[in-house]
Formats: sequence, C-alpha cells, structure tokens
Amino acid sequence: MKKLIALLLALMMALVCVSALAADGDPQVGDGNGEKVTYQFNADGIVTLTKSYTKQGDTNAVIPADVLKFGIEGDHVENATNNNMDIPAATIADVTVNEGDEKATISIVLPTYTTVGEYFYNITETDTGVAGVTYLGDTIVMKVQVFWNPDTKALDRYVTFRIGSQKIDGFTNTYEAGTLTVSKTVEGNMGDTNKEWNFTVVFSAPEDDTVMGDITTSATGDATAPATIAAGDDGWSTTKTSTFKLVSGQSVKFSNIPKGVSYTVSETEAGANGYVTKVGDTELKKSTDTVSGDIAAHEDDTVAVKNTKNVDIDTGVTLDSTVYMMIMALALAGFVVLKIRRREEN
Repeated sequence: MKKLIALLLALMMALVCVSALAADGDPQVGDGNGEKVTYQFNADGIVTLTKSYTKQGDTNAVIPADVLKFGIEGDHVENATNNNMDIPAATIADVTVNEGDEKATISIVLPTYTTVGEYFYNITETDTGVAGVTYLGDTIVMKVQVFWNPDTKALDRYVTFRIGSQKIDGFTNTYEAGTLTVSKTVEGNMGDTNKEWNFTVVFSAPEDDTVMGDITTSATGDATAPATIAAGDDGWSTTKTSTFKLVSGQSVKFSNIPKGVSYTVSETEAGANGYVTKVGDTELKKSTDTVSGDIAAHEDDTVAVKNTKNVDIDTGVTLDSTVYMMIMALALAGFVVLKIRRREEN
C-alpha cells in the first residue's frame, strides 16, 4: 500500500512539473519527440517563423533586397464541437528584406478563438521574381491547438509548423550568383601588345525576374575597372550595359551576377586592321559580332578574347647567292654534256 501511495505521489508531482513547464512557455513541451515548436501565450496572438538565406556560387555574392509576400488559408478543423465551422482567418504581413540581410522574421497574427479544437492552416510563399532567388516551393502547415487552461480559466493556443512530417521553426531560401571575366591577349609578329581595345558587355535580366542587387566589378593587370552596375531601389528587368578598355594581359571581372542573367560580349576593333579576333573557336569579324552566354548555378564564366596579327617577313635574295646558284647550274649542265659525249664515243 505504501508503495502504491508513493507511486501515485510521484506521478502527481511529474504532472505538476509538466504543467509548470507549459505555463512557462517552454518550446519543448508537448511536441512528443523533442523537436522545436512554438508555445504561444501572447495576448496579441503573434507567432513567428524565421526565413534564412544560403548563398551558392559567387563567394562575394550579396543577398538582394526583397519584399516577402505570403499566403495563408484555413484548411480544416479537428476535435472541435463542430468540425465544419468556418476557420477564423489568420494573417501574414509583407516583410521587407534589405540588401545584405540573411535572415527575416515572418510574423503571423492569429485570430481570436472561441472554442477548443485543432485548426489547420496552409502557408505558401509568393515568388516575387527577384533574380537568383529560389523561393519556398513547399506548403507549411500551421496547426493551432486551442485548449482550455484551468489555471488561467481561458483558452490557450499551442502552435506547431510542419513541412511534410518535419516540425520546423523556420525555412531557408537560396540565392545563387556567378561571375563573368573578360580577358584580352594579343599575339603575332605584328601584334601590338600596348594597344587599347574597347569592349562592351550587355547584361539581360531573366524573363519575368528583376535584378535587385548591384553587379560589382574589379580588374587585373593595371586595367581600370568599369563602374558598378547599380540596381537602384527598384532594380532592373531589361538590360544594362558596361564599357571598358583592355590591353594585352588585362582582364575585368563582374561579380554578384544572379543566376539566369544572360550576357553578350563584343569588341569594337574585332577583325580590323589585319587582326584575327577569336574567342575559343569563334571568330569575331566585326564590331557587331558578339559572344553570348548566361550565368548558371555556381558558374564562373570567362570570355577570353585573343587578337592575332601575323605578316610574312620578306627576307629577299642576295646577289652573292644568285652567283653561286648560277655556277652550280652551269656545273650541273657541264656534267650532263660530258656524260652524253662519253656515251656517244663508247
């Protein structure tokens, strides 16, 4: 009997401890498997999710500015007096992400619940079309358990978020960017390695996307880097042009180019003044000829432009060599004549 009473007392103390933890809002309480969830008591009914960014490709890439938009809709109700009731609406406000921010807080305003039950909502992220960003394609299920709290004599809410079967307290989007390097080499016995060559690079935004980050520039070999291609407050969704000069051995590098941006490269003096202008096996014969490409995932593109100019060196023939050649010819002719006479005599 004493053992039974001790066991009951121990069980009651354990229940009291669990209740105390719940009252303190411990995020581990009640989730059943130790995964992180949110325990909500706030009178204003706000719960939060954290959105994080990862960067892929260009190590110097900067997260672009964005205005995050979400949709939230009620799905169904369980364990309520009336499971066919209209689900009270929850709301999510737009969230502004500044350039360089790698985290953002998503605030969800819960409605006022008047009855116990389990309320399920579907949360989706809107693709706002910022170039290089991969948005959340999965649906987040928000489960709000509304229960009677005998201590406060009021309804409390217990909120969990899931993607599939996995409980979450946030999600991650990816920003992918690459680089483009344009280099110059001059070869040939008549190639002028000190000559300046004029280049034009035209960048085009991906269809239906907006470039919201600055494309930065750098140079090697004492070249002058062109100006940064600034996105501005509203970004750009058409084309941007950059011009610069290079001599042999110099290059210019463009960084933080979002995935999907395409480009064309041209040289003003291509094919002029006896030079053969090539990029790999592609020959540029005039100033309007271009080499094109686009930035793919994790890509560092290079356009190496080579101009070659060779001419035949006219060494001429000296007078002394002509005399020697004539003597050799006469000697050969004499030898032939002697051979013929000996045959006739024989």
